[in-house]
Amino acid sequence: MRENVTLSDVAREAGVSPSTVSRVINGTARVDARKREAVLRAIERLGYRPNLMAKGLAQGRSLTVGVVTQEISSPYYGEMLKGVEQALEGTPYHPIFASGHWRADQEEAALKVLVGRQVDGLIVMDGSVPAERLLELAQSMPVVVVGRDIPGLCCLSIDNLQGAYEGTRHLIELGHRRIAHIAGPQSHLDAVERLRGYKRALEEAGLPFDPALVVEGDYLEALRPFGSGGPFDPRSLVYRHFRCQRPDGLRGQRGPVSPGHPGTPRRFLSGF
Repeated sequence: MRENVTLSDVAREAGVSPSTVSRVINGTARVDARKREAVLRAIERLGYRPNLMAKGLAQGRSLTVGVVTQEISSPYYGEMLKGVEQALEGTPYHPIFASGHWRADQEEAALKVLVGRQVDGLIVMDGSVPAERLLELAQSMPVVVVGRDIPGLCCLSIDNLQGAYEGTRHLIELGHRRIAHIAGPQSHLDAVERLRGYKRALEEAGLPFDPALVVEGDYLEALRPFGSGGPFDPRSLVYRHFRCQRPDGLRGQRGPVSPGHPGTPRRFLSGF
């Protein structure tokens, strides 16, 4: 098999013009069946592999999709990134990932890098990039926003209020009465909605809301083994903030531990 086989080599092998080979590869026009078969046989014999980058540039596309996530290491975002990869399988498109780390300046830097690479579309997961900036980008390329609701854009949002409400209600139904809540930054709408859901469940159950049982987190998850005592380790966070409160249930930004989960104590914990 020759290396660096060109489109002209395929044309010469098949006895057709380079433009005919191009039409067969791109499917842009009808080609006589015999010529098409000759081109396909020549491609197989020579092991020709089209230069996707050159092809994309010739068509005015980069064949890439830019994805701005917040924390690639997070299981939450990891599952969504896996979904992006699976959705693009079998297509000529490939994702380019960049993290914003919940910082507006880093999110903007990530956007600039992706736009500079001339991605064909953008997926923005959560974050605090101003809606006006995303609407501006949508004028030149397709933009999908996950976790936010911005009029004029394609948005995939979660009912954070209902999720927090159901998680808290689940703890109440298990018999817990003093339920702690690890909130997200209150500058984020999703965190505000989750706190509202938590409060609503308490109110419906006739339980008092105790501000001392609420602490604001920053969506970071422990990267070391649970209980390792790191600055963002869930157990040490709970110990520092709730050691005097003694809650008998705890819910956070990922909801309560599933009932019946092996090793789940009555005072159970979930990450935020």
